[in-house]
Amino acid sequence: MDSKENSDKFTNFTTSEDYFDPAIISLVLEKARKNERGRFNLRIHENDDSRQHLLINAIVENNYIKPHMHSEENKTEMFRILKGEAYLVFFNDSEEISKIIKLSDKIDGRKTARVKSGQMHTVVCEEDIVFLESKKQPSGYRKDDDKSFASWAPEENTEEGLIYFQGLLAKIKQSY
Repeated sequence: MDSKENSDKFTNFTTSEDYFDPAIISLVLEKARKNERGRFNLRIHENDDSRQHLLINAIVENNYIKPHMHSEENKTEMFRILKGEAYLVFFNDSEEISKIIKLSDKIDGRKTARVKSGQMHTVVCEEDIVFLESKKQPSGYRKDDDKSFASWAPEENTEEGLIYFQGLLAKIKQSY
């Protein structure tokens, strides 16, 4: 698919309001697979100043996302899995896993989860996933303070990050 074709498909999608269209799910996954970070976000909200952000996120398998939190009061996130299975992992102040929520597109799987402001979290997946993310942005999006990363967690796209991810995955498998 060339970029004009992709652009046309995104334009048609963003004006159609069919956020669960299988063609769009496939398209965002294709974009994530081609992205060096292994992720792609399709912004549905109008602009960064919008108070409610809506995104379709695609993440390729075994992709380490550094734990982070959104500190701004009332900045909550809601995840709705559209394709695949993933784990939403929460951490306590002692840097330990405090809660794991499995999200799955399977018939009997949990589809949604909420992250409150101030909760340290990450998403862990062993397969390609796509989810709808709704984020309340009381002050709009400001890149400099949108999120605070865990100082104790390794950086993304490093050998240490890969080792940390594998350790998280092992802990999750012990819990499930």
